[in-house]
Amino acid sequence: MTIQDPRYLNQIFEGNSPADYYKNYTQSLTRALSSLDTKLLDQACEILMTAAKRGQRIFLAGNGGSAAISDHLSCDLGKGTLSPGQPPLKVTSLAANGPILTAIANDYGYEEIFATQLQMYAEEGDVLITISSSGNSPNICKAIEKAQEMKVKTISLTGFNGGKCRDLADLPLHFEFKNYGIVEDCHQIVLQCLGQILAKLRDEAGGNQ
Repeated sequence: MTIQDPRYLNQIFEGNSPADYYKNYTQSLTRALSSLDTKLLDQACEILMTAAKRGQRIFLAGNGGSAAISDHLSCDLGKGTLSPGQPPLKVTSLAANGPILTAIANDYGYEEIFATQLQMYAEEGDVLITISSSGNSPNICKAIEKAQEMKVKTISLTGFNGGKCRDLADLPLHFEFKNYGIVEDCHQIVLQCLGQILAKLRDEAGGNQ
């Protein structure tokens, strides 16, 4: 089986100096951020607010750099949105538990590492946020399919052309750009924005500002 290094799918920016490359990279990041249909952010925020009010759980999943974003934002969406008098967002990264991940991968295959955890932990009405730059990671696609089977709401973060995840998810947050670093930056930024607006809204609702 021939394995293609995703790095070679990246759009390469012009510039022979670090300063020139930085300028072109940041300009491209701005363009990529502008490609998001921002009307969908209201829906994403409402899904997460409703989950908190109902005591539902929010799961995040991703591979590689997207796993790091999943872990990071499980902290910021959970602890970072705590507000007195408001129910907490119960956020879990499905990429965080090494023993569980390797046990599932060893016994059932790597494609099942997130779907099996949903089967173990999720309930109807919970939320799954998937992070996949290509939108085609088999274990992410399987997780979305399992979530929908269990009536778990799905939000997908994608880049490039969106892949299968863009079509599978209930709410696709898509950034049209062909560079893994740019797309991962976009995913980090949009989740940070959601976390901060959720914290603000929850503080206002609880009279904590």
